[in-house]
Amino acid sequence: RAMLVKISNKLEPPELKTLIYYTQIKRKLAETIQNATDLFKILEERQDLKPNDLRYFRQIIVDTLDTRKDLLKIIDDYVRDNEIGGRPDTESSDYLGGLQEEKDFLAKNYGKGWKFFIRRLSLSEGDIEHIEAKNKGNQKEAINECIQFWLNQQQDNASREKIIRAL
Repeated sequence: RAMLVKISNKLEPPELKTLIYYTQIKRKLAETIQNATDLFKILEERQDLKPNDLRYFRQIIVDTLDTRKDLLKIIDDYVRDNEIGGRPDTESSDYLGGLQEEKDFLAKNYGKGWKFFIRRLSLSEGDIEHIEAKNKGNQKEAINECIQFWLNQQQDNASREKIIRAL
């Protein structure tokens, strides 16, 4: 809770609105959110924010507030100090799960129907739209980032077979 309060105190109102939108909180429920701790409580209830697994929470900060390295440091310090899951065991914040070659191939070669493929990987329409808007005009990078987002979400459950089935 202390870590969440630290983050809550550092968030600006527009950043909170971005987080609410990105986490796809239903409109009526979103209207009841007064501060970041209200949002965090909802994420806990949805099991998107867990005391022993902060990967999803960290990823939404990376995806929506990528300039706020101070918030990532708070999360990473908490994870390190408490020896819990939250940050992938790689030097970067990207988890690859041994699928770098597949990711690179798809980003380089996938074309017109890429959104259908990404949806089959179970990414939400909101996530796809957010990533596409962030990479406007750069389809390769949008595909790359969508696949990376899926890998980060899936961690050890990501596999070449799941990618093949989605294709």
